[in-house]
Amino acid sequence: MSVKIIDAELGEALYRYLNGSSETLPEKLKTREGLARAIVYLQKRYGYSPNKVAEILKARKQQLQQKEKNIAVETVVSQEKQIEVPRVAEQNTQGETEKRGKVFNLFTWGSCRFGSLKAYYPRYVDFEAWTRREGTHETEIPGVCKIRYTNNDSNKNMHRDVEIVDIYSPLVIRYYGNSSCSHSFEEVYIVAKRGDKIVYKEPEVKTESVVEERGKYKVTLEKRYVELDGKKVYIDEREVEKVVIPEKLRVTLKKVNDRVIVAGDTFNIRDKLKALGMHWDSNAKAWYTTAMDIESLKTKLQQSLGQMSVQIEVQQ
Repeated sequence: MSVKIIDAELGEALYRYLNGSSETLPEKLKTREGLARAIVYLQKRYGYSPNKVAEILKARKQQLQQKEKNIAVETVVSQEKQIEVPRVAEQNTQGETEKRGKVFNLFTWGSCRFGSLKAYYPRYVDFEAWTRREGTHETEIPGVCKIRYTNNDSNKNMHRDVEIVDIYSPLVIRYYGNSSCSHSFEEVYIVAKRGDKIVYKEPEVKTESVVEERGKYKVTLEKRYVELDGKKVYIDEREVEKVVIPEKLRVTLKKVNDRVIVAGDTFNIRDKLKALGMHWDSNAKAWYTTAMDIESLKTKLQQSLGQMSVQIEVQQ
């Protein structure tokens, strides 16, 4: 009986390579035995089948080949113009990162791993929608920017590289994703132009609490934003609390055969209705009782609601 040997160190190295956090493979992973041990580890630790590993390896190889081509082209252009194209971020005195060729990776991997790029100013843009064509393309997003992207999507997953090559006004973008089903990275930038360079500044992300009325509810939201030219640009929001507004609830009482029916906004007062001995009719989507007449039910319901200013209407 054969025994499958597991190598955790090689398995984690292969895992980092597959999810894009490493661009090189250890020499041992270039051998059949080393790769087999790593795949056994990935099966047990992360649930990856050999076919899935082979698929991602192929996609990563294509990405790295395309990246090498891009670097080669930029090197030739740089030599011709006798200027140095920086490939590594440089920090200036204003805390801005000047970098050409900053590439954002858009990807999906499994059920909960993803990478996304979105703009929130001057308008909302999901870059996924603009990068669906297979291959390498340059496209213009009207009024926002020009991008260059490479789409190497597989049958199951998204694998795309996106680079902003020109802008028409300052942008606020958010690069966000999960690489291992837990929070991995989140980068927020104000993108500006300095001469012919695209400049990425990491602004302070602030949080404020806002209370809004949404239909029958008063909702407390935690909103995150950055400031651009004195304006607040919101990048996301989280619901902290949701409270019903009783004054906006309306229920109707109606006599139907031997039943008194209570319909309308009953969800938030269902405990009160149960306490009065009422029953839920799933077909009619309403509560009913046969033990009281309309006026008696109305009086008891008003007493039960107390200071809750629910509107009660009797339909004849």
